[in-house]
Amino acid sequence: MNARCQARGSWTICALLTGYTAFLYLGLGTAPDSMSPAAWEPSGFLREVGFVESLFEHPLVAIAGLSAIPAAGAAVVLLGPSALAAAVACSCFVTSLIFSFYGLTGALRVWSFFGWRGSWVILISGIAVGVALSAPLLAARGWRLPVAIRWLVYTPICFATIALIRNVTGTDERLPFNLSPWPAIDVLALEIAVYSIVGVMIGGAVGAGLCAKLVDRPVLRAASVACASLLPVLWFVARFDHTGPRALLVGLAISLAIVTAIVRIGVTSERELESRAGSLALAAALVALPIMAGSSLAEGDHAVSRHVRARAIIDALADHYDEHEAYPDELQELIDEGRLEQLPAPRVGFAVFPAIGWTEAPAFRFQNLGSSYLLEFASTEWVMCSYSPAWRGLDDEEEEFEDEGASADRTPIEQAADCREDCGRVCGQDCDPDRVADCAAFCSAACDDECAREIDEDARAPDPSVEAWACPAGRPELW
Repeated sequence: MNARCQARGSWTICALLTGYTAFLYLGLGTAPDSMSPAAWEPSGFLREVGFVESLFEHPLVAIAGLSAIPAAGAAVVLLGPSALAAAVACSCFVTSLIFSFYGLTGALRVWSFFGWRGSWVILISGIAVGVALSAPLLAARGWRLPVAIRWLVYTPICFATIALIRNVTGTDERLPFNLSPWPAIDVLALEIAVYSIVGVMIGGAVGAGLCAKLVDRPVLRAASVACASLLPVLWFVARFDHTGPRALLVGLAISLAIVTAIVRIGVTSERELESRAGSLALAAALVALPIMAGSSLAEGDHAVSRHVRARAIIDALADHYDEHEAYPDELQELIDEGRLEQLPAPRVGFAVFPAIGWTEAPAFRFQNLGSSYLLEFASTEWVMCSYSPAWRGLDDEEEEFEDEGASADRTPIEQAADCREDCGRVCGQDCDPDRVADCAAFCSAACDDECAREIDEDARAPDPSVEAWACPAGRPELW
């Protein structure tokens, strides 16, 4: 069969897989609240079919069965000449797998509140992961294209990915860059799933490159594969350092299997290994670039908003209070008084989108609370930052906090001793000897736990005499 016939066959399979994925989207996707959904909205009709209902008792078997068709189709297309068709087939497989998982398990409840938005999150996430899986083929065959065409194709994809990661706040009511109330696409699909795939490609590139130089040394080849298999795990830990050891061991086993397959399956010469290593390395770089850039820009946006622009408003409000012994009702008063030349705005995403009207311009929200105030702004991902200053000018309330301040001057040992004494007395009075064999031992253990909890809560309680940020210093942990 010539290359043209193979390409036609690949695209025919892709068309069938796309139709199958659309079938699952409509049949297993989250249904909208309306009784008569639009034609493009999922209805969940497959869950009402008799034989499908029986699949709920064996969801793993059902998921494997529903995803077997796109898996087989993707495997055939991957052997064909078209890298783009391979990307489409891989996307169909991943999307079908996710739809099957959420449609046939209790996990459907996660997205049932979002209606069609949940299905679109799954669809876009599946496409992102599928394209990442086929990135080595796209890189290898795209490298043959003229330089101008390469950049013409890659640049908008790169910018769109960066914009998605940088612009999604998860708290924007209009949700212009995300389809769910929290940033599932950029967090789950891009910054976790695709990020992990990049690590595997790095390990595969290193393993293939080393094995190409050690063709005649099987022992060193095995050692190289083992070392290369560690790289995806280290890559993941570098970003998500709270991952448990059990998950890391599972990841290492998967990495070892994939890297071994990369350096052994379909390889007949040193040249093929070197070519495979180059394709994997190029794909890893092209996929990682927008993710790393988007994450870095988002982290920079958060830092500038929290530590620079919000601080300018906070300092101006402090100056206003020192002069007037009260905070303004509106932030505009700070500009009228000349304390600020213009009102700073949080830096979230690219300014071009508010400029062309795609999104609303971000702004600080201010609420005067009398002797204090609340300053809020939406940051990247699902972070909503809020700031409250130290309470000032509270002569009547200073006495209220005097007793608390005196208790705070006590050492933790003194606080624990007083707590145990009070707790032990109350517990001793309430303890029923008929139910508890040794009331003294029971009360001692119970009071130790209770007092430790109270001391810990007191230590973490906000102090009204100092300013307080209800906001992380950096972007939140994703894993």
